[in-house]
Amino acid sequence: KVTAVFCLHDHNVLITGGDDGVVSFWKASDMTPLHKVRIDSPSLGGRPAPVSSITTDSKSKALVGTKCGEVWEISDQARMLVEAHGKGELWGLAVHP
Repeated sequence: KVTAVFCLHDHNVLITGGDDGVVSFWKASDMTPLHKVRIDSPSLGGRPAPVSSITTDSKSKALVGTKCGEVWEISDQARMLVEAHGKGELWGLAVHP
């Protein structure tokens, strides 16, 4: 089930994320798959972290929020930027220049 979508217009890329912890990159013009990365959360014992939000930073790197309250940077692999310190889900993600 897809739970988050973000369109990177400048690069003709659509980014999707789902409950299975998979972030997928697609060519937006024809939905050709480009690549996928799975987010394995340490707070879930290495199980996939459900994706709740997606945005990009000023350098067009994908930033993903999870239902575990984490923020990840996605490129060829997933790298955790912020780990939650309590219970709760991250439902919105935005950057400020």
